[in-house]
Amino acid sequence: MLIRLTASDDIAAAIDSALIDEPLELELASGVYRLDRPLVIPASRRGLTVRGAADGSTVLDGGCRLTGWVRDRINGRAAWRAAVPEQAVSDGTVNQFFADGIRQKRSRWPENGDLTPAETFPASEGRLFVPTRSFRVKAGDFDPAWSEPAGIETVLFTKWVESRLPVESFDARENVLAFRRYSRFPADPEYARFHFENVKEALRRPGEYWFDRTARQLWWIPPEGVEPDSADTVVPAVGALLALDGGGEACEPGLLSGVRLENLTFRYGGAGFSRSGSCYDLGDGRLADWSNTFHRADQSPFDGLDAANAGQAAVQFPAVLMARGVRNAELSGCVIEHCGWYGLNIGPGSSDIAVRRCRFSDLGGGGIVISGAPSADTVRRRTGRVTVADCEIAHAGRLQHSAAGILIGHAFGNLIEHNHIHDLYYTGISCGWSWGYAEQAARENRIGFNHIHDLGQQLLCDMGGVYLLGIQPGTRVYNNLIHDVSCRFYGGWALYTDEGSAHMVLERNVCFNCTRDGYHQHYGRENIVRYNIFAFNANSALAITSGNDRRELYELPGTNYQNNLNLLGNVFLQAPGHPFFRAAAPLAVDPEQFSSDCNFFHGGSRRKFAQVGEAFLTCSEWRARGFDRHSKFLDPGFVSPEKRDFHLKPDSALRREFFPDPAETIDQAGIRSGKTV
Repeated sequence: MLIRLTASDDIAAAIDSALIDEPLELELASGVYRLDRPLVIPASRRGLTVRGAADGSTVLDGGCRLTGWVRDRINGRAAWRAAVPEQAVSDGTVNQFFADGIRQKRSRWPENGDLTPAETFPASEGRLFVPTRSFRVKAGDFDPAWSEPAGIETVLFTKWVESRLPVESFDARENVLAFRRYSRFPADPEYARFHFENVKEALRRPGEYWFDRTARQLWWIPPEGVEPDSADTVVPAVGALLALDGGGEACEPGLLSGVRLENLTFRYGGAGFSRSGSCYDLGDGRLADWSNTFHRADQSPFDGLDAANAGQAAVQFPAVLMARGVRNAELSGCVIEHCGWYGLNIGPGSSDIAVRRCRFSDLGGGGIVISGAPSADTVRRRTGRVTVADCEIAHAGRLQHSAAGILIGHAFGNLIEHNHIHDLYYTGISCGWSWGYAEQAARENRIGFNHIHDLGQQLLCDMGGVYLLGIQPGTRVYNNLIHDVSCRFYGGWALYTDEGSAHMVLERNVCFNCTRDGYHQHYGRENIVRYNIFAFNANSALAITSGNDRRELYELPGTNYQNNLNLLGNVFLQAPGHPFFRAAAPLAVDPEQFSSDCNFFHGGSRRKFAQVGEAFLTCSEWRARGFDRHSKFLDPGFVSPEKRDFHLKPDSALRREFFPDPAETIDQAGIRSGKTV
């Protein structure tokens, strides 16, 4: 059955009117289809195709337009103000505002850079997670004369997450700020930084706005050449724009199958702040039981607290497109842009889904989440066999800075290939969701030929171009081009195997320009790292933190493992004077556990070849331990390493050594020709 619609038609009504027992094809003409609540596709609606105009001009829009702009002045400057409808105000604020498709900035103090806390309460005493809703600021960092302090939001950066903390009170005598939400991390001065947003007195520059929560008005200094009365001025007012709902939490296999979404643009969704809990805070009663598979019931002492962040990767935030219990579906040629949450969430009971030639851009959260039930849960709620190919994920993490480009949680057998992921503040691709050596659902994931770059941007810590976690037999990371990963304090790595990473192969990746190391293993077992290029990484080419003394969640009899890491045939190119290896603990590179040979070294330092603990080993001392006895120092013969061109010259020494040609990675990583949106 074919139904053709225009922007004046009701999409939900058209779907409801169609017969259930036959396939339905909706053709949406070019235009803006306004949504005031999520479009929900029920389990009974199998064989549905929704197709937009080929040029992407079919837009599903959850925005609320601001009209009636009035000229005024603020802080001695010309400005405009407009009333914000109640439905566009979330938690007493407006954290997103767009003009002609360009995200405007909230007023911020200080204008540039961040501040350092003076003291955190309660004291952390070495603990990683501490419920924190107050800290002392330095004198002058918070002005008690600021207008509407209850409307000011403190953005606190702690290690690998951010917390958005609405101000509750300020004790001017003690310089102590208190907040209406909790941070999971303490505001320790060593690793914490912060700034303030939505400060009236800081509204001074074109392209900035301030929301007056008392009058429910938005004040704005437009960019040069933008007229408020003629501009498309928008505040997102809807959370999820589309929900593919294959049967709720029952998630019976195949309840919603055969769905095709083609050439659709989703815009101005992801409204408001989403709180942590066992179910996503989607703001719609029809979707109230949508479980968040990342939530852990044992996350005491945070249960019952209004936490401002998740423990990692902004996983408390849902997506503009939600799917659960969905099989045999495809999303192609679609655009998700100008939204506040993740773009797409493929949840429990979903499999055999393809996401191709899509663009995720200007998002408050990350791009794509793929996660079903944990390994201990029922099999029918497992998620896997999802393909994400030839997609661009860019300019994301604009609100939830710790969001990942692609996040694979409890999911198996996924293929992530030929994507371009760039301009985020945290990890590019994250895979796995079990710390230590516990059983997990993630396995057999393939991550290859992706171009991943410009991550971190010195905002957060502890991230990787590709981040891996937990036991994942069969997972392979290959032919990725990863560069320019920069952290604030520590942890800017191209490839990162975190706690308990095991049984994975990382090969033929080209990794350079990281602010710490090209590769880092926290602790893990029996991983293979081979035929990669690690070049011009600031600390060292490769780092490893711990050995097999780390046994977290290993509960079986006998020794956990013997070997932690195998390095073979890699190229390590370092700037003069820099070490090639770093090991935080000597046990991590014990000859019984660690293996490294047949590698190629250039530059760096033979005198400070490896740092083990606080000591440096010479190349001879390193080899005396049994490492790299067959490895070679040679000029690899790259075309122009100073310009980061790692193609091989015709007479390259690596060709004579039968090293796999990196041109395969350099030339083919990213979106394939003709596959763009």
